[in-house]
Formats: sequence, C-alpha cells, structure tokens
Amino acid sequence: MNALEVFAESTGEAWEKLSLALLDSGEETTVNNEPIVEIRWLSIHVGKGLQEPRIHRRFEKFCERINLKDEWRPEAYLLQITKQVTEGYWWEVYGKPIWEQMPKLEDLLKESPFYNKPSITIRNSKIHLGEQNTPCLVYLTFQIRNEKLDLGVHFDTNAIEFIQGNMYGLTELQRILAEKIEVKANAYWHFIDSLFVNKNHLVYLKEVFK
Repeated sequence: MNALEVFAESTGEAWEKLSLALLDSGEETTVNNEPIVEIRWLSIHVGKGLQEPRIHRRFEKFCERINLKDEWRPEAYLLQITKQVTEGYWWEVYGKPIWEQMPKLEDLLKESPFYNKPSITIRNSKIHLGEQNTPCLVYLTFQIRNEKLDLGVHFDTNAIEFIQGNMYGLTELQRILAEKIEVKANAYWHFIDSLFVNKNHLVYLKEVFK
C-alpha cells in the first residue's frame, strides 16, 4: 500500500509531479487482466487552478507517443464538461449529470454561501455497483470561504493520460460557477483511489521526462 500528497501551483505542475511519482515509486500490479503501474490513495492540492501552465508542455508529446485520439484529450473534456458541447462520451458520463444538478447548486450557494454539503454526485451505487464501465468521477464538492470558491473532486481511478484533462476541465467548471455566484475561483483538490499508467505506456512517460 502507498499514499501520496502532492502540492502544486498549477494543474500543469501537478501533472508533472504525478508522472514523476509514478516513475519513481509506482507499484506494478494487474487490474482487469491489464498490467499497470499505480499509486493508491492520493491527495492533490492545486493552489491556483486557473494559473498557467494548465496543461504541461510535455503532455502533448506523451499523447502523441501513445496515440491518444482527439476525443480523449483535454480540450474535448473541457468543452463537454462545461456544456459548450452537448454530445460525446464526456458529456454523457460527466457533463450531463453535472449540469442537471448545477441550477440547484447555484441557487443554494447564492442563498447560503456557507452551506456545508454543496456536492454534485455522479456515481449512483444502485445503478453502477458491480458494473464494469462506471464513471471514474464519484462526486464534486464546492465550498465558499472568504468569498472564494474551492473545488474538491473524488475519482476512484485516474489514468495519467486522462488526469490532465480532468483537472483542466474541472477547474474551468469551477471558474464558470464562481462567476455565476460572484466570487473568485480559488484552490482545487483532487482525490484519487488509484492513479495508474498502463505498463505499455510507461516507456513513453519515461521518454518525455528524460
């Protein structure tokens, strides 16, 4: 068992630290008959979610080396999670359920800024428990302190090629909500039960950080 806390000023910096942690201390295992290298139980704190670089300069090279298609990259995730595009995998799994709950959340935070349970839930155990293809994002929690909006999210699993897009899109969602309720977007917290890289992608992750 391993556990890791990561502190970064930007989501781009966070991706670099997570990648290097996988290379340095990730443990080999097998999940669903696929060999992976993983770190379990992570807490990631990004001090300024909207600060550049939001996407690390080495990330694009990694995507190219593993042949990651455009529909799985950060730009597509951001557009679907923020309701700018209302079709595609990310919209159906994350964007649509988030925006179905967003109006009520927005009203709650306007009426009661210190409401202590302002969460949007994605995972429904009555539907998803035992299923193979369940949403990796479990819930999002928004909290206002000192007129600043913090966002915390919980993923059960995150592949290293997807977490950059997750952070990129979710901090943009944080910015949109902050503007709607007239506060500033602040810190971003990202909790993961299992961060991993596929074993056959490990060589490319090493390559981009040479």
